[in-house]
Amino acid sequence: MDAILPFLCLLTGAAFPLWVLFLLARRAWRQLAVSEAYREASRRLGLTLDTRGLSIRGYLQERRIWIGEVMVGYGKQRETEVRGILRLDRPLGLGLLVRRRGGRRLLRRRRSAQVITGDAELDRVLEFRADNPDRVRELINERVAAAVHTLMRRWPDIVLTDHHVRVYLGQSETSAEALEDLVRAMDAVANALVEVRAEIAPPPGLTPFVDTWRPLAADLGLDFEENFPAMSGTIDGLAVRVVARRAAERYVAEIRVAHETHKDLGLRLFPQHGPDGYWSVGQDIQVEDEAFDRAFVIKGYDPDRIREILSDEARATMLQALEIGPVEVDDHLLQLGEAPLDPATLADAVRLVVQAARTLSW
Repeated sequence: MDAILPFLCLLTGAAFPLWVLFLLARRAWRQLAVSEAYREASRRLGLTLDTRGLSIRGYLQERRIWIGEVMVGYGKQRETEVRGILRLDRPLGLGLLVRRRGGRRLLRRRRSAQVITGDAELDRVLEFRADNPDRVRELINERVAAAVHTLMRRWPDIVLTDHHVRVYLGQSETSAEALEDLVRAMDAVANALVEVRAEIAPPPGLTPFVDTWRPLAADLGLDFEENFPAMSGTIDGLAVRVVARRAAERYVAEIRVAHETHKDLGLRLFPQHGPDGYWSVGQDIQVEDEAFDRAFVIKGYDPDRIREILSDEARATMLQALEIGPVEVDDHLLQLGEAPLDPATLADAVRLVVQAARTLSW
């Protein structure tokens, strides 16, 4: 026994560093596999890979998507999470919040009511809340439920809102195929939500605007979508969409104007008081316009080119739009998030946003 003990100690001493090396090697291999998966998925899906190879972003048609690692929390509670987020092209306007029961706590409006959808499995694992329970029961029909079931089969920690489909992953996927499956599953949920919502009558708070927006859409030369309500079409050659949406305790109009096709510059512009979010790239760019620099955070790949794009007229017009509501710009869209629903005021806001988009010197 005395002879065996030193031998066992030697084995233990040799095994520990080997185990540590194995763990480090496995972690390094996984990181390489993740980076390669994101690189290949970005190529296949036409998305942009970040410089670290740990996230992809871009647009699926008119829906902005981001998947990757993000730091959350502060101090000792700071940690890395892996998330996917797909923004709906049309807000649902129902005050919807869906999350896994017993999962992460999320802020919600105090008056939102709990909803029983009638799908026993979804009602067991998910908590549904909304301002308009009757509309949500119509929304979560067989098609939407099937898309949600498919997504949750592999990625059960989801959050659905009026604006986004979110997925919280335990860790990054290590294959491009898995990332593609995730994107397709999220997009299927988004498709189902928006298309079914288009068949449902607007919530009572928006019903009065159906009659007032219809002539406004005609005056602007846009098609009218009664059930949201919404307007869409082209003005001055630019694609325009105006949709009523829920914001805090009121309804507002969201105005989106698509830019003409141009090179991806990683442009992100948003109000200084807004969160940095998932979509940002690079450091804040100053344009030597005190009022504009104070009002907006500006990011992009090439600071000189970004300054060129933000002409004097563009900056003045966007500052004017900011007086109405929060303004955001990226390579694809210029958005005014909270315009009044009143037709006369809204008509001026739409024209102003179109003018701002036209003044950007792409």
